[in-house]
Amino acid sequence: MRPIKLLAGLVAMILVPTAPALAGPASSNVVTIEVNPKTTTFPRPRINKPFVSVTICAPGQTSKGSCATIDNVLGDTGSIGLRIFGGPSRLPFALLKSGGGVAVIECQMFSDGRALWGPIVSADLIIGGEKAVNIPMQMIDAGYAGAFELGICEPGKQIQSAQDAGFNGILGLNFLTRDKLGTYYSIYGAQGAPVTDCSFNGGVLMNNNQTCVITWQNPPTQLDPSGVYDFRPVNPVTQFPVDNNGFIITMQNLRPTKPPSKTPGQSSSATRTLTFGINTKANNRVPASANFFFTEAEGGVFTAVEPDASYPALIDSGTQGWVVPPSLKPGVLFECNGVPTWYCALPPTDVQIDIPSGTVKFTIGNYLNLIETGAGAFDDIAGPIPPPGNGAVILGMPFFYGRTIYFGLGGPPGTDFYAYLP
Repeated sequence: MRPIKLLAGLVAMILVPTAPALAGPASSNVVTIEVNPKTTTFPRPRINKPFVSVTICAPGQTSKGSCATIDNVLGDTGSIGLRIFGGPSRLPFALLKSGGGVAVIECQMFSDGRALWGPIVSADLIIGGEKAVNIPMQMIDAGYAGAFELGICEPGKQIQSAQDAGFNGILGLNFLTRDKLGTYYSIYGAQGAPVTDCSFNGGVLMNNNQTCVITWQNPPTQLDPSGVYDFRPVNPVTQFPVDNNGFIITMQNLRPTKPPSKTPGQSSSATRTLTFGINTKANNRVPASANFFFTEAEGGVFTAVEPDASYPALIDSGTQGWVVPPSLKPGVLFECNGVPTWYCALPPTDVQIDIPSGTVKFTIGNYLNLIETGAGAFDDIAGPIPPPGNGAVILGMPFFYGRTIYFGLGGPPGTDFYAYLP
């Protein structure tokens, strides 16, 4: 186990001796989170995708014609921002515009090589009793502004629809306050506007000077008409009035005993709660018995250690399995034939990896055999991380089953933290 220093004063404030009060979705800061709900119509297998429901409204509006409730939105602790497929585009959302008066469009790439493309709009988000006002949101639309014809944003890898993605949108809850991974564009020619002052937005021109590409990490971009406005999608939790310093995900256990166990860790579905805030109410206190550690780098990154190597690591509900290198169990962890993104271990093998708070033990099974069962929730599927991220470890959705995991965010550098029970 890698030792870390704890800040005594901060720990005393965070870890309290009182166990967290049980709260149902009726609490204003609690919503239901569910894997493979019966109501979803996405193609199977819909494995290990945790869904929540959100309501989005045109800023300042509450009427039926100005709001839409979106089910089957992926609760993703590995990405940032609210991103919704363009079905609700009939609502009166305001496009965020560059200094040249042209819509800002984002290309968001993911570690599996796929991409989301669409304009940034301003919206109000309501989830449970929480509300984030006037936040940037990506309206996912693969065909927007002729991206395919211009060859922008990996056209062959773009997620084309909600059915293709297996979700209606993403609620990105990573530790970062603002997205730092997307690339932003203003396409002048496609929108009938003249090319004006691309450099004003920190961008460069491409496609015969018809496209302005904005790739700043922290753009203080001037946007029309209201002056300075950061168009990058934001972690909505940080915009809540009170419960804005973190969140908690609790998921049911899939097996009677913790791994290693011979009982398969699977279920047709799985559910529990997503709770907002840390130590702001009786139902979101971090108990003193929790396994606790600070993150080591922005975005929730920490170090995971196996006998012969160490790796950057992340706890990510948006990743469907454990992501570990084959060196964790040499000669046993083989990629499945025809599905190299997953391991096919026969027989199931017990493994462990050390993280700053202790040792995590889990089982890896045969992916192809497991999905034949028709279950929707598994705690024993795993695979190698896809290029270009070779060597990283991700504690994906299987890590959440049977645990309550606390994400403390929004503080000064070095104070973001994870905690979990048991």
